[in-house]
Amino acid sequence: MISMKQLSFLAFWAGMLSIPISILLWFGGTYFIESSSLSAITDSEIRKALLLAHSERWALFIGLWSPNLLILSTILNKKA
Repeated sequence: MISMKQLSFLAFWAGMLSIPISILLWFGGTYFIESSSLSAITDSEIRKALLLAHSERWALFIGLWSPNLLILSTILNKKA
């Protein structure tokens, strides 16, 4: 069974790890995200713009994890 202290530790490092992942996706997400739904688009400029928007959305989504995980880590640490 995982203790509250271990969950706090895990949540803290998951929150800290989500920050660089979010930054990496924001600036270089087009290299890491390839959506199969965009493969049917033949216009390269539209495809590039949609891929950039898609990677920015992923970066924002993952970026919102960090404060939640860090707050959860603090709460679990106080409960332990």
